[in-house]
Amino acid sequence: MGYWADRNTVVITNVIGPGPNSNHSRHSFYPDAEYHDTEIERIYTASDRLHTYLGDWHTHPNGSARTSRKDRKTLSAIASDSGARAPRPVMAILAGNKDWKLVVWSWEAKAFLWSAKVVAANVTSFD
Repeated sequence: MGYWADRNTVVITNVIGPGPNSNHSRHSFYPDAEYHDTEIERIYTASDRLHTYLGDWHTHPNGSARTSRKDRKTLSAIASDSGARAPRPVMAILAGNKDWKLVVWSWEAKAFLWSAKVVAANVTSFD
């Protein structure tokens, strides 16, 4: 959740966890959609409609921060879903093992670009 400050600067204000009814393993993730919808609405309302849904985030343990084919398909689906209201979604990937690296990708016109700058991020614990 957050907003685009300008064309090249995304401000991440909130990160929503998987949700209590999610199903995730090392190679797959099925979110708790009801939890996500509730949290998106709560954050959007609390921010006076400034902080909107930006996209997805996940980890690649023992892997790289590059997008997988599945990641690219997910970004494409988000971009084309009018209900998501995120025509230029981002995907944050936290990758590594002992040394972790956070990379934020941006989808635009069916191409992947690095977002120029991530200005802020609040990460809370996930239950």
